Order: sequence, then C-alpha cells, then structure tokens
Amino acid sequence: MPLNKTPLYNCMSEKFLAKLLKITYPLKYKTIKQQLADEPLLFYKYWRKSINGKDRDIFECKPMILNIHKRIRYFINKINFPPYLYSGLKGKSYLQNAFFHEDSNFYFLIDIKDFFPTISQQKIKSLLVSHFKQSNDVADFISLAITTPQKNGTIRSLVTGSPLSQIFSFFINKKMFDEIQSLAMAKNIKFSLYVDDLSFSSKSTIPYSFVKDIFRIVKSNGYEVHPRKVQYGQRGKNSEITGVRFEKDNVLITKKREGKITSLIEKINDKKANLENFDKELKSFNSCIEQACLVNPIYAKFKFIP
Repeated sequence: MPLNKTPLYNCMSEKFLAKLLKITYPLKYKTIKQQLADEPLLFYKYWRKSINGKDRDIFECKPMILNIHKRIRYFINKINFPPYLYSGLKGKSYLQNAFFHEDSNFYFLIDIKDFFPTISQQKIKSLLVSHFKQSNDVADFISLAITTPQKNGTIRSLVTGSPLSQIFSFFINKKMFDEIQSLAMAKNIKFSLYVDDLSFSSKSTIPYSFVKDIFRIVKSNGYEVHPRKVQYGQRGKNSEITGVRFEKDNVLITKKREGKITSLIEKINDKKANLENFDKELKSFNSCIEQACLVNPIYAKFKFIP
C-alpha cells in the first residue's frame, strides 16, 4: 500500500498543508489550529446516545471541520488499499462486505470492543510522522483536526461521524489487520474488514486453533473482542454479516432489521386508523425496504402498506 501517491506523504510544511486544505496561511490556519487544540468541541455538534444499553459519544461535524476532513479524505483516496478492506472507501459498502462471504458454509465473526475511543490523538500523530513522513507540526494539525476529547474529557480520540474516522481507524491498525489477513490466507479462510467488524468464512469448518490465534492477535494489539458479538458456526445458525443474514438456502436481512420494518408497519397502520400524519414513518419505512431489496428482491412486496 504505497503512501507516496498522496501529497500528504512527506508533507513537511504547514504552509503547504494549508494550501492543500484551502485554508488561508498563516492567520486563519494558526487560528484554527489553536482552536482545535483548546476548544475542539467548537467544531462539532455533540451529544451522548444510548446504544445497546451503553452511552456513547456522538459527534457531528460542523461545516468548517467537515470541509477540512473532506479535503484530507480527497487526498487519502489516492492511496491503494488492500482488497480485504470494505469500509471508508469509495465504491465499497457493507453489502459488498457481506456478499464476499456468500458462497461459504462456515463463519467466524467478531467485533472489536471500544474501537474508536482506543485510537488516541498520540497514536494518530505517531502514525503520520513515522509512516506518512510528516513533520511534527503538520502531523499535529491533522491529528488535532480528527480527534476530540471523549469519555468525559479524559482521552482525546478519533472522532466518530467523520468521513475520515473509518479510514484512519484502519491506518492505525493496518499492521494488525495485515497479520490477520496473512493468517487467514495461510489457512484458506476468507477475511474481510468493515470498520471494527472482522468476518471470516470458509467452505470447510474453521479450526478452533484459528479462532484462538485471532483472539491472541487482537489482544496483543491492545484491543478486546466484544464478548457478546462473537459468532461461530455453520451457515444458517451464526452467519449475520454487516446487515445480511445467510440462511441455508437464502439470503435475508438480519432479524433486527426485520423487526424494525415490522415496528414501522405497526406505527403507520396505527396512525392511518387514527387519521394522523405518518410521512416521517413512511419515509423511514421506504428507506428500510430499499436497503432490504438490495439484499433480496423479495422485500419489494412490503413496499406498499396494506
């Protein structure tokens, strides 16, 4: 994965970085850098949301920082990435990630716990200096631009809700993922990565020794496998990959997504019965159906509410 295809590689000048990011240098650039260091939440809409019973920090980029992230993303796009990566890349998606494993019979699926909060500003800056060969000042600006204080301000980590978060989470952990890919290839096991979801599949049973090796590699890199998000087994039993459920003779959306569709149908029918407006629910419902039809056209029958 040669990095020299992007002008961010060997970028030693903050003036040149400002030109790449279309920021007036030095006054505006230095003002933004100081604000990023001292008041990073000026650049984000922030709230906490309960997801699966756990409070998480949610950040939405405001226009200024979003433009900076998009410019960095534009130059990152010039790099060639390994084929096992399906997240954060133009032309790839969670569905492609899932269907890569469509022809397999056995699955092993894991999720890395607290993935983004573990990726600190210091890790990102070190990566930019050591691998992208940037000066300390340039790496400092970029690492400040894509991180915020999290967990009540005790850690400054990779921000969620950014066009850069997925790709930088990969950069930081490329060595770990490459090691996993090499091990999978040696065992003739398919491997794909979507953010923090690692999916393995095979025509034949996946050895338990391989499972233990994956756990070992993840742990040795300072991470933990989410204990409630491990799936191991045969197709039709434990085979839900990034929104797709592989049954023995069929491909469907996950039961969780089916439940959301059922819930929306009930809400819409209830509002119909009470002559209430249901435009919001109908829009959400049709969006769910459109996504479901990409998995299997059989969901088109739900397109119109009975």
